[in-house]
Amino acid sequence: MGVSRVGIVGAGTMGQGIATACAGAGLEVLLSDRAADIAARAVEEIAQDLDRDIAKWRHTPSEKKAILGRLRAVDGLQPLERADLVFEAVPVDAQAASLAP
Repeated sequence: MGVSRVGIVGAGTMGQGIATACAGAGLEVLLSDRAADIAARAVEEIAQDLDRDIAKWRHTPSEKKAILGRLRAVDGLQPLERADLVFEAVPVDAQAASLAP
């Protein structure tokens, strides 16, 4: 059984990079964050990044369309149950990390 659908928890810079790489590799991507509007905004930011890549000849418009077609913002963690693999890309709270043993 291979991986065809990935979930990503955390739609910040790292989560967006993982999402773009996975969608660019042909995987379906479910992108989640603490609020659905944050994940949706991340998809918009990815689209803007792809536009910059098109201007630099790194992607074609058809590649952008394909990548965005495999990328979906989801609400909460429940939709990630359908993923074959889940990445956690949530920033670590520096203060909490300093309390760890």
